Amino acid sequence: MSNFIDLLESQLSKEYGLEFVEKEIMLLFLAISKTETFDETELIFKNLEDIQLVLAKAIFKNKMEVSEFLSDFVSNFDRIDDIITQKILYEEIKSKYTN
Repeated sequence: MSNFIDLLESQLSKEYGLEFVEKEIMLLFLAISKTETFDETELIFKNLEDIQLVLAKAIFKNKMEVSEFLSDFVSNFDRIDDIITQKILYEEIKSKYTN
């Protein structure tokens, strides 16, 4: 496992864990909104993929209850390993989070 996945899993076991993960997602969305090209987002999408993996496990295996935002994130980012899906999500994030 990566250090980032270990961090996410350890945070989820804490009282503020879901808030931590939600803020991490928002920060990564902000980072995407600040990019000029899709090619700049490879590492950001890798981190979002890791978050989706950890959250999906927490929700479906461990029966963790999460906010609507996190539930939607898990659903919408289910195919984040697919480059076409990443490009679609990139455009959606850019249009929604760019000032």
